[in-house]
Amino acid sequence: MSPGFPNDAALIRFLETDERLARYVTVVGSEVAMRGREDLAAARASQRDLTHARIGQADSFLDLLSKVCPWVDLAGVSGSTAYAGAKPDDDIDFFLVTAERRSWISLLLAMATARLGRLRSRTAPHYCFNRIIELEECVQTFRDSRDALLAREALNLVVLRGNDVYWELLTSAPWIGDQFPELYETRRSASRTTCRDTPQRLGLLGDALNAAAFMCLAPYLWLAGLLRNVGLKRAGRDKECFRTIIQPDSYATESTLYDELREAYRQAFA
Repeated sequence: MSPGFPNDAALIRFLETDERLARYVTVVGSEVAMRGREDLAAARASQRDLTHARIGQADSFLDLLSKVCPWVDLAGVSGSTAYAGAKPDDDIDFFLVTAERRSWISLLLAMATARLGRLRSRTAPHYCFNRIIELEECVQTFRDSRDALLAREALNLVVLRGNDVYWELLTSAPWIGDQFPELYETRRSASRTTCRDTPQRLGLLGDALNAAAFMCLAPYLWLAGLLRNVGLKRAGRDKECFRTIIQPDSYATESTLYDELREAYRQAFA
């Protein structure tokens, strides 16, 4: 429902009948656009449709991943898809939270599952696992951080698995509510579910596999990131260059543009 109006239809009637506003704005489907730029509304509607399709694809992918990674406690979609702004060339960005000593084996299996999907179908989307972190470290980050951009990203995350864990993370970080009170309460209220079952772990074997995955993937991803950045700089796409953050309990990539956005948020909420 639109603020100040009983429903969306009332808002549309107002925009169409108000003599002054009608000169400057028009309604295209469910979008509002400036007159003469109706193409922007059509593009926005297309992005929303693509976003809906991408979320469905991400959900199907997680069905496969959960069969080989039962220790993934939270899985969500971030990036442009989370903001309903997906474009055809965009990757589907995943945020994964795993059990202790399962982050790197999860990343390895996620990459392998995504690669298998691409081999089966060339039209399959590209999946990007740009942040994978173990639960204990994730809880500490949520609890101790005061990063406004992290708060915004967390509140816009499309949670596809682990609503209970998501609720626990939000509850552990009341500072997020200080910065975005309405959205914080809305997401926290909507995400609470019954207590989760603890999935079966692999014990010492899982620990060994995770360590092996770390030793194999860490140098590969660091080198791949380095080479990718060289290519981006040569193409004049410096702001797309990224840092590869490798820790025993987490993996992440953060672009130059992301760093600039974080600084802008820091100044805005200082």
